[in-house]
Amino acid sequence: MKQRIIDFFKHRGRRAIVLSIISTLLLSVAIGGTIAYIATRTGTTNNTFIPPVARIQLEDQEAITNVGNIPVYVRALAIVNWISVEDEHTISSDVPKEGVDFDITFITENWFHAESDGFYYYEKVLLPGESVTILAQATRLETEKAGYELRLQLLTTSIQADPIDAVHAAWPAVEVVEVEGKGSMLTERISTP
Repeated sequence: MKQRIIDFFKHRGRRAIVLSIISTLLLSVAIGGTIAYIATRTGTTNNTFIPPVARIQLEDQEAITNVGNIPVYVRALAIVNWISVEDEHTISSDVPKEGVDFDITFITENWFHAESDGFYYYEKVLLPGESVTILAQATRLETEKAGYELRLQLLTTSIQADPIDAVHAAWPAVEVVEVEGKGSMLTERISTP
């Protein structure tokens, strides 16, 4: 093997050796120069990615504000309990029943009640910074509970409006539809038997 290498260079001569060395040096200078140019001529780049935030805030049990940075859909669940008049942290174990102990009245436009999950849904997209009013009132019927009063509390949640598949997967009671002149809107999903 060693003899073959020696024979190769004898036949090619010094010219082949010099060309190999020059080619290697030129390639090294080109690569080194490119790296040096990139290192000295390009500036720094700041990452401008802002992660999406879907966040809402319920104010005084009357208004929901989108405090995130993306459009969202919102929903609210009305919870009614018997609360002690002496200690508001005491809740009765007796659960009041809608239609027997109380009725809930929603005084709002653009909301609908989904019977399948009990939530009230705002049908429009809520853009960042926008607010929507949700007025709910629990009216006590004939039932009274000594030392307790009925109290309504709203629990609210939101979900990013896009992609639509995320809304359908997370909130199976509703679907997003396109309405001419109004854009995307929530409607109650009609289940077929």
